[in-house]
Amino acid sequence: MARPRDSELAARIGAHARTARVAAGLTQEQLAERVGVQAAAVSRFENTAVGFSLGTLRDITDALGIPLASLFDDAGAVRSDLSAEEAALVATWRSLPTSHRHTVRDVLRWAAADARGVAGGGVSPPPQ
Repeated sequence: MARPRDSELAARIGAHARTARVAAGLTQEQLAERVGVQAAAVSRFENTAVGFSLGTLRDITDALGIPLASLFDDAGAVRSDLSAEEAALVATWRSLPTSHRHTVRDVLRWAAADARGVAGGGVSPPPQ
């Protein structure tokens, strides 16, 4: 029988997986197909995360493009208060190599400054 702390951890793991799945723009059925399980198994995992092997956890995180540790780490999870579009942007950001993150960050800073009417905001405009 699972201890109360175990069930709380399992619920957080399942919630992190659900948030990552939504951020990736996948349905439970699409994730199930990628992992090789039934959609009901994905639903059960997201709701309880009990009874799944480490191998299945790895298959799920590989299909979602996230590190296995992010299921256990509240700091690594995509926040659930984000809209689906915002969560997708966070997931995309996390998939970028560092060199690309700098470029994207600069473009976003330039666009935000431009939207506020601040000339460039100290950032060069993106290349055309």
